[in-house]
Amino acid sequence: MIVTTLRCNHKCRYCHAAVAPMSAKNLDMTQETAQKVVDTIFFTSSPGLTIEFQGGESLVNYEVVQFIVEYATIKAQALRKDVKFALVSNLTLMDDEKLTWLLDHGVDICTSLDGDKETHNWQRTWKDGDSFEKVHHWIQRINEENEKRGKK
Repeated sequence: MIVTTLRCNHKCRYCHAAVAPMSAKNLDMTQETAQKVVDTIFFTSSPGLTIEFQGGESLVNYEVVQFIVEYATIKAQALRKDVKFALVSNLTLMDDEKLTWLLDHGVDICTSLDGDKETHNWQRTWKDGDSFEKVHHWIQRINEENEKRGKK
């Protein structure tokens, strides 16, 4: 598991993570640190591994997520290891460009839907709008895109 940022754009009632406000950019992982983390991960003797991005909100530091995926993929090929990726997100920062890139690079996308609209929005406070509508939209888009790609 890699935490690329502690920042998050939600205030979830049950959150266990030590989240920080969106203004706390000093709490984002740097590319230099990300490279060291990936290098350390690959010390494993296991022939396969999964890197899961958690947070904070993983998409806040999207450029470092991209760097890690690209760097770990190259490192895995060089070391003849199998690497998989999973990104945990509230999906409110997702867009079509990110979705395409993530799926093109084999990143599984994970999220939570906390029940009906009222329950979800109560649990996952988001000052920028309706979290339920956003997550519901992106779950459908991810499923559609995966279906087009022959992936369930």
